[in-house]
Amino acid sequence: MAKAKKQKLDYRTLPSAVRHRSGCKVGWNYYTDEATAIEASKLARHNAEIDWSLGYDFGYQSPGTVTFVKEGEYAGLWEVCVS
Repeated sequence: MAKAKKQKLDYRTLPSAVRHRSGCKVGWNYYTDEATAIEASKLARHNAEIDWSLGYDFGYQSPGTVTFVKEGEYAGLWEVCVS
C-alpha cells in the first residue's frame, strides 16, 4: 500500500490584535486601524482555506470578514473573523 503524501500546512501568522474573543467554531481579533484589519483578514482567509481543505466546518461564520464595530464593548475597533 502506497504511503499518503503529507500535506504541507502553510498557516500564516496574523498581526497582533488589541483584543480577542473566542467562539465555538471561530474567533474574532480586534484591531485599531482598518489597514491592519484588512491585512489580517487576508491572512485569516488563507488559514481558513487550509482548514476548509481539511474538512473543517465553520458553520455560518466566514473567516476573513472585516466589520467596524459601532457600539458595545468593542466599539471603535475593526473586527476580523479568524479560524
